Amino acid sequence: LNVSNLYSARAYKTANQSVATDSFIKITLPNETFDHGNNFDSTTNSRYVCPVAGTYLVKVQVTYTSLIANKRYYCCIYRNNVAVTYLANQNGSDTNFISVGTTEMISCAANDYIELFALTSAGASTNVYGEATGGYTYMNVQLIAPTTPVAITVNVT
Repeated sequence: LNVSNLYSARAYKTANQSVATDSFIKITLPNETFDHGNNFDSTTNSRYVCPVAGTYLVKVQVTYTSLIANKRYYCCIYRNNVAVTYLANQNGSDTNFISVGTTEMISCAANDYIELFALTSAGASTNVYGEATGGYTYMNVQLIAPTTPVAITVNVT
């Protein structure tokens, strides 16, 4: 039995979200592909709440539209409202789309929460892209190593 599969989620955007320049903005993720353990809050907080202490693999991607040429666009993973890691891409002359993604293993205590933030240095607001399939702006979280053994009850009939 793979315990890590009991605690994993994938959430994504289906509509654009405006991001102001020069400050990190939390990205709302109102849709879920799956949520094993029911730990992703897609309704109120757009965050994953860690059910047990351990190491979590977190993969995020933010896709921006309506770009301004030669500016930087960021995505950032937050734990408990503090930046853990971020990555930036500079778009050059393209003004259509740019995707920025990062992956990190994060040590978390039970009830820590993980969120996705975005930032642009464009000098003006831009949009984070959302669409129906969820392939452009998303967050994946999976427990890969619990700190202590996880008790599992299996009923066999």
